[in-house]
Amino acid sequence: MMRRGNPKTMISIFDDPSLLARFKRKRNTLIDALYIDVNRDYRASCLLAGSGRSGTTWLAETLNSDNSYRYVYEPFNRGHVPLCKHFATRQYLRPDDRDPRFLEPARAIFTGRLRNGWTDSHNRRAIGTKRLIKDVRSTLMLKWISRHFPSMPLIFMMRHPCAVAHSRVKLGWTTKLREMFFSQPQLVEDFLIPFRGAMEKSKSAFSTHIFDWCVENYVPLSLLRSGDAHMLFYERLCMDPQTEWARLFATLRRPFDGSALDAINKPSATTRPGKAKTQKAASPEQLVDGWRAHVSADEIRRTVEILSLFGLDDIYADGPMPKVENALRGDESAMLSDRAS
Repeated sequence: MMRRGNPKTMISIFDDPSLLARFKRKRNTLIDALYIDVNRDYRASCLLAGSGRSGTTWLAETLNSDNSYRYVYEPFNRGHVPLCKHFATRQYLRPDDRDPRFLEPARAIFTGRLRNGWTDSHNRRAIGTKRLIKDVRSTLMLKWISRHFPSMPLIFMMRHPCAVAHSRVKLGWTTKLREMFFSQPQLVEDFLIPFRGAMEKSKSAFSTHIFDWCVENYVPLSLLRSGDAHMLFYERLCMDPQTEWARLFATLRRPFDGSALDAINKPSATTRPGKAKTQKAASPEQLVDGWRAHVSADEIRRTVEILSLFGLDDIYADGPMPKVENALRGDESAMLSDRAS
């Protein structure tokens, strides 16, 4: 019988202000510092990237349920990692950019030389021979990473924009498009000129998060080719985990015995406290389309309008499932930016 995924979400103790949580943070910081990384080959790293609230934490923890990886958590977070303090919140880099201000920190991350209380906060591996690097701020750099760190596995995950936006609004997240995107001249020049007017007119928090989602997915989809990254959809992972995990393990050249499926119902480290214990497990269908009970018809309609501006409505629309098997184009195909112009 096919087993289906249940990626619940919960707030980590690293966001809990209670005294017990502070004690646990200090204890875990000490534990996390007691490891060695014995492999400095960047190809021993695997980068998992996607939008925040798209299921990347759940995927990373399930992928590492056997503790086979040194787990590196959100290394491009400029607020927690001094090595990346000069990066933009969502840094865009042209594929051929060789600026050492960006290349050297990335090299330190991918070769395992970075040691940091934030990035090591979820690691439980004492001796690391390979690394799983999970990051939600790197989608605009994926082609650049692929170009400068060839043969390093990249996993690019997408989830329906309405689900992502609803989750962010519910958590009180804010997005400042001007500071995040328009402050980067190369990003504006290369991708955002056709959309800037519509983005600047966005008034609601929900539609602003939809624009945010579009940019952070439109750029990598425009640049990446099918051989650059392994494409995953959250919805397909929920509905058909057997097939999707087998595909992923094949990409990572890991034997697939189905053991990862035993971990898919475990709540992730970003699930809200108490929720996993008090809430009945949702069905795969509820996980995929549960957002529809909370998002209005007008918000769905506006989402599809925004997606169509970017040419992304051929991937997601008003239905909960993605419309394609793989959103990455082959080398011979036109870029999304060409198709949307």
